Amino acid sequence: MSQTSTLLSKSPHTFYGLIGLDGYVDQIIRVVDSVENGKKIHIRNIGQFGQRILGASGKSTAMELDIQADKLGGNGPIMANSLAQLGLPLSCLGAFTADGSIHPVFQEMAGRCELISLCDAARTDAYEFEDGKIMFQRQAGLPTLDYQQIVDRVGVEPLRALFERADLVALNHWASLPHMDEIWLNVQAEICPTLSEKRRVLFADLADPEKRSHADIQRACDRLPGFMPFYEVILGLNLKEGLHLCEVLGLEPEGEGDAQLQQRAALLREHLGITAVAIHPVDRAVIATADGTCITHGPYTEKPLISTGAGDHFNAGLAYGWLLGAEPAGALRIAAGNAGRYVTTAKSATATQLGEFLSSL
Repeated sequence: MSQTSTLLSKSPHTFYGLIGLDGYVDQIIRVVDSVENGKKIHIRNIGQFGQRILGASGKSTAMELDIQADKLGGNGPIMANSLAQLGLPLSCLGAFTADGSIHPVFQEMAGRCELISLCDAARTDAYEFEDGKIMFQRQAGLPTLDYQQIVDRVGVEPLRALFERADLVALNHWASLPHMDEIWLNVQAEICPTLSEKRRVLFADLADPEKRSHADIQRACDRLPGFMPFYEVILGLNLKEGLHLCEVLGLEPEGEGDAQLQQRAALLREHLGITAVAIHPVDRAVIATADGTCITHGPYTEKPLISTGAGDHFNAGLAYGWLLGAEPAGALRIAAGNAGRYVTTAKSATATQLGEFLSSL
């Protein structure tokens, strides 16, 4: 049995997770290109979609939207749902409420883990194409969510108890929570000093920070290492996020291809002074630690059933493998496999299913 299979066969029930802080109702959409003999043919890629829109400049156009599904969304909930499927007991703080009760898309997830709603759920219209996705978001209560609101909803002592219990903490979707820096600072000042000594992991996801100013991004990068005295800190980035973060921080990796990707992750980790930085394009992934970098290729699906949430499944797999004690290369393989299986099945894997998928590659 491989090290990865051995890890995935271990029970995670001795660990506990605390995941947050967003929450979206995702509507998955494909754009109709044409209808042939009653069958809808979808626009294949973002370039074709862009050309159709540009062609309407100075005129007008109509495009049919083919609604595929409504599903739970948000970096925190998707990551939490995947971790719960893998077997990790956890609590998820986020935006889950609609009309005073948990929104229906989160009801199934509520059977797997504890949901603690902080505000109304936001919404995402996710236009999916073979080469990527475009997400239009309505943020609901997320722009005003701050540390005091979390304390008011949860309570000071219950919040401290959640952090004390958690071996894994993930505070995701920085880009759409303007008060996340303040939340980080308050957790570092008010909660972290009260924690007992044990191995703890903190995962962070900036979540497409392009819409935020360079000054905002720099400030977040300055504050993230404040968790290091208390946690092993991991930052997860997709390719676009890694490129943008290097640009903001003035980091210029050399070379090309895999070598450049590995150097990009290494430069970011060294600059930030945290435990690890992972970057995941759609067909490979790399992780950098103080001991060096490693890379894995695939699995890659040319025509995914779904792509929205793939990055969050990667993050869940990485955090899960890391928490169970995998070496960086093993955690990276679990992460890539968890994302790869998700895009080919449109379902979150159990640990057994993930092990079988990895063995089949």
